[in-house]
Amino acid sequence: MIRVFVAEDEPLILRDISTLIPQLNPNFCIAQSCTNGKQVLLELNREIPDVLITDIQMPVLTGLEVIEYIVSGQLPVICIILTSYKEFEYAKQAVDLNVFRYLLKPVDEKELSGLLKALERETASSEYKNRRREYFSLQTGECENANKKLVYNIEKYIIDHLHENINQQSLAEEFKYTAPYISRIFKKYKTLSPTQFITQARVEKVKTLLEKNPSISVKSIAALVGIEDPLYLSKIFKKETGISISRYKEMMEER
Repeated sequence: MIRVFVAEDEPLILRDISTLIPQLNPNFCIAQSCTNGKQVLLELNREIPDVLITDIQMPVLTGLEVIEYIVSGQLPVICIILTSYKEFEYAKQAVDLNVFRYLLKPVDEKELSGLLKALERETASSEYKNRRREYFSLQTGECENANKKLVYNIEKYIIDHLHENINQQSLAEEFKYTAPYISRIFKKYKTLSPTQFITQARVEKVKTLLEKNPSISVKSIAALVGIEDPLYLSKIFKKETGISISRYKEMMEER
Protein backbone atom coordinates (compact mmCIF):
# COMPACT_ATOMS: atom_id res chain seq x y z
CA MET A 1 0.00 0.00 0.00
CA ILE A 2 1.35 3.42 -1.00
CA ARG A 3 0.82 5.81 1.89
CA VAL A 4 0.04 9.46 1.14
CA PHE A 5 0.01 12.66 3.16
CA VAL A 6 -2.23 15.37 1.71
CA ALA A 7 -1.75 18.97 2.89
CA GLU A 8 -4.27 21.65 1.87
CA ASP A 9 -5.74 24.51 3.90
CA GLU A 10 -9.02 24.61 1.95
CA PRO A 11 -11.22 21.94 3.60
CA LEU A 12 -13.31 21.11 0.52
CA ILE A 13 -10.26 20.60 -1.71
CA LEU A 14 -8.56 18.56 1.02
CA ARG A 15 -11.64 16.36 1.39
CA ASP A 16 -12.06 15.88 -2.37
CA ILE A 17 -8.45 14.87 -3.01
CA SER A 18 -8.32 12.61 0.04
CA THR A 19 -11.50 10.88 -1.12
CA LEU A 20 -10.58 10.65 -4.80
CA ILE A 21 -7.12 9.10 -4.43
CA PRO A 22 -8.17 5.69 -2.99
CA GLN A 23 -11.23 5.65 -5.25
CA LEU A 24 -9.13 6.12 -8.38
CA ASN A 25 -6.43 3.69 -7.31
CA PRO A 26 -6.91 1.15 -4.50
CA ASN A 27 -3.15 0.76 -4.13
CA PHE A 28 -3.08 4.15 -2.40
CA CYS A 29 -4.32 5.12 1.04
CA ILE A 30 -4.46 8.49 2.80
CA ALA A 31 -2.26 8.25 5.87
CA GLN A 32 -2.79 11.88 6.93
CA SER A 33 -4.87 14.87 5.83
CA CYS A 34 -3.27 18.09 7.07
CA THR A 35 -4.46 21.69 6.95
CA ASN A 36 -1.12 23.45 7.46
CA GLY A 37 2.61 22.91 7.10
CA LYS A 38 3.33 22.63 10.82
CA GLN A 39 0.89 19.75 11.10
CA VAL A 40 2.72 17.97 8.29
CA LEU A 41 6.03 18.27 10.15
CA LEU A 42 4.47 16.89 13.32
CA GLU A 43 3.11 13.91 11.40
CA LEU A 44 6.48 13.36 9.69
CA ASN A 45 7.97 12.83 13.15
CA ARG A 46 5.56 9.92 13.60
CA GLU A 47 5.57 8.41 10.12
CA ILE A 48 7.42 8.81 6.81
CA PRO A 49 4.88 8.40 4.00
CA ASP A 50 5.72 7.39 0.46
CA VAL A 51 4.14 10.51 -1.05
CA LEU A 52 3.35 14.05 0.02
CA ILE A 53 0.83 16.10 -1.96
CA THR A 54 1.00 19.64 -0.65
CA ASP A 55 -0.48 23.02 -1.46
CA ILE A 56 2.04 25.85 -1.76
CA GLN A 57 0.30 28.54 0.24
CA MET A 58 -0.63 27.26 3.69
CA PRO A 59 -0.71 28.91 7.12
CA VAL A 60 2.13 28.57 9.63
CA LEU A 61 4.47 26.84 7.15
CA THR A 62 4.19 26.90 3.36
CA GLY A 63 4.32 23.82 1.18
CA LEU A 64 7.76 24.81 -0.11
CA GLU A 65 9.07 25.10 3.44
CA VAL A 66 7.79 21.61 4.18
CA ILE A 67 9.49 20.26 1.05
CA GLU A 68 12.73 22.04 2.01
CA TYR A 69 12.54 20.25 5.37
CA ILE A 70 12.08 16.90 3.60
CA VAL A 71 14.96 17.54 1.19
CA SER A 72 17.37 18.82 3.87
CA GLY A 73 16.61 15.78 6.04
CA GLN A 74 16.94 13.47 3.02
CA LEU A 75 13.59 11.91 3.83
CA PRO A 76 12.55 9.33 1.21
CA VAL A 77 9.28 11.06 0.34
CA ILE A 78 8.05 11.78 -3.20
CA CYS A 79 6.74 15.35 -3.24
CA ILE A 80 3.88 16.66 -5.38
CA ILE A 81 3.02 20.35 -5.55
CA LEU A 82 -0.67 21.23 -5.53
CA THR A 83 -1.09 24.62 -7.14
CA SER A 84 -3.43 26.94 -9.02
CA TYR A 85 -2.62 28.67 -12.30
CA LYS A 86 -1.99 31.97 -10.54
CA GLU A 87 0.57 30.32 -8.26
CA PHE A 88 2.34 28.38 -11.02
CA GLU A 89 5.28 30.77 -11.35
CA TYR A 90 5.80 30.51 -7.61
CA ALA A 91 5.62 26.73 -7.91
CA LYS A 92 8.57 26.75 -10.29
CA GLN A 93 10.77 27.53 -7.28
CA ALA A 94 10.22 23.91 -6.32
CA VAL A 95 12.18 22.68 -9.36
CA ASP A 96 15.44 22.89 -7.40
CA LEU A 97 13.82 20.85 -4.63
CA ASN A 98 13.36 17.82 -6.90
CA VAL A 99 9.57 17.94 -6.85
CA PHE A 100 8.19 14.94 -8.74
CA ARG A 101 5.18 16.62 -10.35
CA TYR A 102 2.72 19.52 -10.22
CA LEU A 103 -1.02 19.00 -9.77
CA LEU A 104 -3.25 21.88 -10.80
CA LYS A 105 -6.34 22.99 -8.90
CA PRO A 106 -9.16 22.31 -9.39
CA VAL A 107 -7.98 18.72 -9.60
CA ASP A 108 -8.93 16.87 -12.78
CA GLU A 109 -9.73 13.19 -12.16
CA LYS A 110 -7.98 12.04 -15.34
CA GLU A 111 -4.86 14.01 -14.47
CA LEU A 112 -4.87 12.68 -10.90
CA SER A 113 -5.34 9.11 -12.14
CA GLY A 114 -2.35 9.51 -14.45
CA LEU A 115 -0.28 10.92 -11.61
CA LEU A 116 -1.14 7.95 -9.38
CA LYS A 117 0.00 5.54 -12.09
CA ALA A 118 3.28 7.44 -12.40
CA LEU A 119 3.69 7.28 -8.62
CA GLU A 120 3.10 3.52 -8.70
CA ARG A 121 5.96 3.14 -11.16
CA GLU A 122 8.20 5.42 -9.12
CA THR A 123 7.59 3.67 -5.81
CA ALA A 124 8.22 0.31 -7.49
CA SER A 125 11.61 1.43 -8.82
CA SER A 126 14.78 0.01 -7.30
CA GLU A 127 16.12 3.53 -6.76
CA TYR A 128 13.14 4.50 -4.60
CA LYS A 129 13.18 1.23 -2.68
CA ASN A 130 16.90 1.72 -1.99
CA ARG A 131 16.25 5.24 -0.69
CA ARG A 132 13.67 3.92 1.76
CA ARG A 133 15.84 1.00 2.84
CA GLU A 134 18.88 3.20 3.31
CA TYR A 135 17.01 5.87 5.26
CA PHE A 136 15.40 3.48 7.73
CA SER A 137 18.64 1.54 8.10
CA LEU A 138 20.41 4.72 9.21
CA GLN A 139 17.57 5.73 11.51
CA THR A 140 17.14 2.44 13.35
CA GLY A 141 20.71 1.17 13.38
CA GLU A 142 19.35 -2.33 12.82
CA CYS A 143 21.89 -3.00 10.08
CA GLU A 144 25.03 -2.11 12.04
CA ASN A 145 26.88 -5.30 11.16
CA ALA A 146 25.74 -5.15 7.56
CA ASN A 147 26.90 -1.55 7.28
CA LYS A 148 30.30 -2.38 8.76
CA LYS A 149 30.65 -5.21 6.28
CA LEU A 150 29.63 -2.87 3.46
CA VAL A 151 32.32 -0.35 4.45
CA TYR A 152 34.91 -3.13 4.66
CA ASN A 153 33.96 -4.36 1.19
CA ILE A 154 34.07 -0.84 -0.24
CA GLU A 155 37.50 -0.23 1.29
CA LYS A 156 38.81 -3.53 -0.11
CA TYR A 157 37.30 -2.80 -3.51
CA ILE A 158 38.98 0.61 -3.62
CA ILE A 159 42.40 -0.86 -2.78
CA ASP A 160 41.99 -3.65 -5.34
CA HIS A 161 40.82 -1.29 -8.10
CA LEU A 162 43.02 1.76 -7.63
CA HIS A 163 44.29 1.33 -11.19
CA GLU A 164 40.75 1.98 -12.47
CA ASN A 165 38.85 5.25 -12.73
CA ILE A 166 36.86 4.71 -9.55
CA ASN A 167 34.80 7.40 -7.85
CA GLN A 168 31.84 7.70 -5.52
CA GLN A 169 29.30 7.16 -8.31
CA SER A 170 31.03 4.06 -9.65
CA LEU A 171 31.09 2.67 -6.09
CA ALA A 172 27.36 3.30 -5.80
CA GLU A 173 26.77 1.39 -9.03
CA GLU A 174 29.04 -1.46 -7.96
CA PHE A 175 27.42 -1.93 -4.54
CA LYS A 176 23.82 -1.07 -5.57
CA TYR A 177 23.34 1.81 -3.16
CA THR A 178 22.87 5.50 -3.79
CA ALA A 179 26.00 7.68 -3.79
CA PRO A 180 24.83 9.79 -0.78
CA TYR A 181 24.24 6.64 1.28
CA ILE A 182 27.65 5.22 0.34
CA SER A 183 29.21 8.51 1.44
CA ARG A 184 27.33 8.71 4.77
CA ILE A 185 28.01 5.11 5.76
CA PHE A 186 31.66 5.19 4.74
CA LYS A 187 32.29 8.46 6.55
CA LYS A 188 30.56 7.17 9.67
CA TYR A 189 33.07 4.34 10.07
CA LYS A 190 36.18 5.71 8.35
CA THR A 191 35.82 9.46 9.16
CA LEU A 192 36.65 10.08 5.49
CA SER A 193 34.43 10.29 2.45
CA PRO A 194 35.03 7.63 -0.22
CA THR A 195 36.59 10.32 -2.42
CA GLN A 196 39.03 11.33 0.32
CA PHE A 197 39.87 7.69 1.01
CA ILE A 198 40.52 7.04 -2.70
CA THR A 199 42.84 10.05 -2.84
CA GLN A 200 44.78 8.96 0.23
CA ALA A 201 45.02 5.39 -1.04
CA ARG A 202 46.40 6.61 -4.36
CA VAL A 203 48.99 8.78 -2.66
CA GLU A 204 50.11 5.86 -0.47
CA LYS A 205 50.40 3.64 -3.54
CA VAL A 206 52.52 6.30 -5.27
CA LYS A 207 54.86 6.28 -2.27
CA THR A 208 55.06 2.48 -2.33
CA LEU A 209 55.83 2.42 -6.05
CA LEU A 210 58.57 5.03 -5.66
CA GLU A 211 60.08 3.23 -2.68
CA LYS A 212 60.34 0.05 -4.75
CA ASN A 213 61.53 1.77 -7.93
CA PRO A 214 62.55 5.46 -7.66
CA SER A 215 63.27 5.62 -11.41
CA ILE A 216 59.70 4.81 -12.43
CA SER A 217 58.13 7.57 -14.53
CA VAL A 218 55.25 9.69 -13.27
CA LYS A 219 53.28 8.65 -16.36
CA SER A 220 53.64 4.98 -15.42
CA ILE A 221 52.67 5.71 -11.83
CA ALA A 222 49.58 7.62 -12.96
CA ALA A 223 48.39 4.63 -14.99
CA LEU A 224 48.88 2.33 -12.01
CA VAL A 225 46.75 4.50 -9.71
CA GLY A 226 43.90 5.16 -12.15
CA ILE A 227 44.70 8.77 -13.06
CA GLU A 228 45.12 9.63 -16.73
CA ASP A 229 46.84 12.99 -16.31
CA PRO A 230 50.34 12.81 -14.71
CA LEU A 231 50.21 16.54 -13.96
CA TYR A 232 46.98 16.10 -12.04
CA LEU A 233 48.54 13.25 -10.08
CA SER A 234 51.53 15.45 -9.22
CA LYS A 235 49.18 18.17 -8.01
CA ILE A 236 47.27 15.73 -5.77
CA PHE A 237 50.47 14.26 -4.38
CA LYS A 238 51.91 17.64 -3.44
CA LYS A 239 48.64 18.75 -1.89
CA GLU A 240 48.45 15.62 0.28
CA THR A 241 52.13 15.32 1.25
CA GLY A 242 53.51 18.85 0.98
CA ILE A 243 56.29 17.78 -1.39
CA SER A 244 56.46 17.07 -5.12
CA ILE A 245 56.73 13.61 -6.66
CA SER A 246 60.12 14.54 -8.10
CA ARG A 247 61.38 15.48 -4.63
CA TYR A 248 60.03 12.23 -3.19
CA LYS A 249 61.84 10.33 -5.98
CA GLU A 250 65.08 12.10 -5.00
CA MET A 251 64.56 11.18 -1.37
CA MET A 252 64.12 7.51 -2.29
CA GLU A 253 67.22 7.56 -4.49
CA GLU A 254 69.28 9.14 -1.68
CA ARG A 255 68.49 6.36 0.78
